[in-house]
Amino acid sequence: MPNTHPPTFDNPTADVSPKPILIVQQKTAIFARRIDSHIISGNFAGIEWRNLRAISDGIIETIVSANIISEEEVDAIETLHLDITSQTISPSIHLYSRVALDSDKTGAINKLCRALSARILKSSCNRSETDDLYDDAPEKITLTETEELAVKQGSTRTSATIGAKITHPVAILDEQTQQISALAGKTRKHTRAVVGTDRDIYVNAVIDELGYSKFSVRLICENGDVVDGYYGNRELFSEFANELKSQKSHHFLVKETLTDDGKNIRSVSFDGEAKP
Repeated sequence: MPNTHPPTFDNPTADVSPKPILIVQQKTAIFARRIDSHIISGNFAGIEWRNLRAISDGIIETIVSANIISEEEVDAIETLHLDITSQTISPSIHLYSRVALDSDKTGAINKLCRALSARILKSSCNRSETDDLYDDAPEKITLTETEELAVKQGSTRTSATIGAKITHPVAILDEQTQQISALAGKTRKHTRAVVGTDRDIYVNAVIDELGYSKFSVRLICENGDVVDGYYGNRELFSEFANELKSQKSHHFLVKETLTDDGKNIRSVSFDGEAKP
């Protein structure tokens, strides 16, 4: 996951101070007013943080997979900008880079954002039999093999997280706040093929919930993260049940697979080298 804490400017591993690269901004106005110096009231339920996070996470996954920047070099910061004149709030997620990006990399990021937006949204035109990636795009976007795979994976995961529709329009802006692309309306279904390979994650966690009929298990990791997954056989149930009762921390292997509809399936087992 990308960093979600405010960027610090004294990181000794950073090549430069964090610089803004993109803004993912909800365009629907959220009306607000200041009651006093400490309190602001408004229709905050209209802020779709989930969609903003899904899109910003999709952008980060895409540019990381395209080898433009590493995940550790990106910060994602949630912000609220209050416009006193119009009495509105603009919810946004700002992406910062901890390394210097030249014009070629900045241009590649902007191109990938346009491609990602086109791939996330459902086309208003008829699709061709080949379902070509950009048959109906208003512009032809030239991608390398690596970039195309990155866009496909990023858009699949983003669409699955958002669901059927982007309720409140979202704009992707560059560091000069110029619009790169916009997203609104129905998202595209991705059911063509498996687009990801297995990823092994090792966590120290306790078992918090355990289901018998659905083979479900929930882990609470030592850092507070929650992992919902499945165990593979009934033999594990009795072992997991004992650990649920003991509430002792153990080392688990979580095998994560991205399916053809953009969902993550997590298979949970004891780490073989650290099995109790």
